[in-house]
Amino acid sequence: MAKARLENNQVVIYNTDCPKPFQIIEGYENDFTVGVNYWGGDLLTDEQWELFGFFPYTTPDYNSNVQEISSIDLINGVYVPTLVDKTWPQSLEELKEQKIANLKYIYNSELSKTDWVIIRNTELGLTTDQAILDERESLRLECAAKEAEINAITTKKNIALYELPNFI
Repeated sequence: MAKARLENNQVVIYNTDCPKPFQIIEGYENDFTVGVNYWGGDLLTDEQWELFGFFPYTTPDYNSNVQEISSIDLINGVYVPTLVDKTWPQSLEELKEQKIANLKYIYNSELSKTDWVIIRNTELGLTTDQAILDERESLRLECAAKEAEINAITTKKNIALYELPNFI
């Protein structure tokens, strides 16, 4: 389980095995020198972690596209994050335009993989293989269908949740 500690009025989250050194801060000296970095990891017991101000951190399960952590509070010896729904300064139409621009970029990247074939065949007066033409047409139709889906969305949250294709 991850651990967290209040440092300079901000909760800092550390992995359980403390992959980075933590610095001793005032109030947590416990026979150690303030300002010196120490490694914790599995060498420390839970009680020793707490002497240095570290308490368990509850990692939230949430969708960062539509939620964010508003605060992290120490409750009964455990740091607990509070989640809130995101708000977007852009209008619904602006979010749609942005999502559609990203969609077109993705499909343009896919089409560009065979652009050289089309250009070469056009320059040389050759016939392009029908499979390539069909694939390109299919990509254009898919893109148009997804653009229509995006335009039909009526909430900012659903725009944020709409997943664009990944051709990798």
